[in-house]
Amino acid sequence: MCAIAAPVLDADGTPLASVAVSMPESRYDESRLPEWGRMVADTAAEITHRRSDVQSRARCLCTTSASASTNRSSSPSRR
Repeated sequence: MCAIAAPVLDADGTPLASVAVSMPESRYDESRLPEWGRMVADTAAEITHRRSDVQSRARCLCTTSASASTNRSSSPSRR
């Protein structure tokens, strides 16, 4: 059995998961290792990037929601 893997990272660079391709040794072709490695690394990098985009949007929404509720509670009520 042969495998190629790359980490999916969080915003601090801590590994959270991995992307891997495995195959029986009979299908392993050392000349394709750079190609497979690039594909696995690019896929892991794309997942890392998409995770950071989702987390940024979530933080933005939380910040916006928090400031909106603060503004509502601090504004004088009209009766």
